[in-house]
Amino acid sequence: MGILVNIHPSMGQPIVEALRTAAPEIAVWAHRDDAPAEKVEAMLAWSLKPGVLPDFPHLKLLCAPSAGLDKLLAMPDQPPGLPVLPPVDPPQHVELAQHVVHAPLRHQREFDRFAAQQHRGEWTRRT
Repeated sequence: MGILVNIHPSMGQPIVEALRTAAPEIAVWAHRDDAPAEKVEAMLAWSLKPGVLPDFPHLKLLCAPSAGLDKLLAMPDQPPGLPVLPPVDPPQHVELAQHVVHAPLRHQREFDRFAAQQHRGEWTRRT
């Protein structure tokens, strides 16, 4: 079994290192050119160009490194039945929930207006 981390090295290298530490018996590749296509069974990717997935005949799992799966699910050449999974990242789930609460609260409480006033050094009460 092998895992291909098919994302930019600046973000992918820490993932590669963590996978290699957690499962040293499993081959992990950081670049598509280094990965023997017949040995890749799992791939981590944000998006892929058409034609990439068929190059990996033994692919059993496609994972996203973040919550968005749209680009991966929309792949025109995705093999039927290939599982496409988001990460299990509880801190990220909390952060997303906080963002969902923050956006309407920021609008309703006029935080942008108050930030602009603060920048100008003035204070005008809400009426």
